[in-house]
Amino acid sequence: MDDYFKEICLDAKPVEIDQVSLQTAVIYAIILPKRLAVILSLPNQPLSYHETALPQAEVENLLQKMRQSQGGLSYLQEKELLLKEVYHRVKNNLQVITSIFSLQSQYIEEPQMLSILTECQNRIHSMALIHQKLYQSDSLT
Repeated sequence: MDDYFKEICLDAKPVEIDQVSLQTAVIYAIILPKRLAVILSLPNQPLSYHETALPQAEVENLLQKMRQSQGGLSYLQEKELLLKEVYHRVKNNLQVITSIFSLQSQYIEEPQMLSILTECQNRIHSMALIHQKLYQSDSLT
């Protein structure tokens, strides 16, 4: 099994959002009671600030429409994120169990018990390999 701590995410470097693409506009929406504010970052231009007074009911209506329009995309993103989280948790748990069995086997002197423990380790290793293959397949996403 791969070492969990060698995952690519550990090598990730944070990047300022306006540095991702120097040709892209970045919009920072600020939702306040009774008004909507926007900070706009355009390439090679200073930040600009725009504010519009709106009744609270209209602000809430806009928020509800935004949430509904993003529902499908965020649902898929959330599903993918949860799937990755479950995968890593199962992977870590299998590694912990294997490590515990390995440590325990150092203190067992009875051959029959040692054989049982080794067989359990082999089964867990097999489960980990199957788990990894399933995660890498396209049918789960």
